[in-house]
Amino acid sequence: MKKNMHRAFFAIVMSTLLFSACANDVDSMVENYNGNFSSEKAVIKGPSILDADFQEGSMLDLKYTVSYDSTLCLTAPSDGVKYEWTATLIESAPGVVVPSATVTLSTSQSFQLFIRNSDLQPWCVYRLTLTVTGEDLKTYTDAARLIVTSAL
Repeated sequence: MKKNMHRAFFAIVMSTLLFSACANDVDSMVENYNGNFSSEKAVIKGPSILDADFQEGSMLDLKYTVSYDSTLCLTAPSDGVKYEWTATLIESAPGVVVPSATVTLSTSQSFQLFIRNSDLQPWCVYRLTLTVTGEDLKTYTDAARLIVTSAL
């Protein structure tokens, strides 16, 4: 009899704990968790050609290496009125036929380029050039090496 009372007491305590633990739904648990990190929404501002510390030589990295089956996604600094992304062939592997030495990739602030669908060829090295023109017609230019490797 005493064992049954202990079992009943244990069952009631466990049921109470279980029901109180399940009182929160998934959304409220996620909000409680995320609330530990930030109470304000952070606004991330990208670089702009109007920034006082803007340096045109920092618009691109020094080198980009992409597979022929990859997509190249890049974004230029904001506040320009005209953008131009070009790739100029620097060198190619022997036997690689390149249809054009200079290719205009995009005329917008950002672009996504699936290499296989472009005029860029595998086993080639290009000079990727970004030119941004501001409202005052001042141009900002940066260049990087773009290495296109074979498909994996």
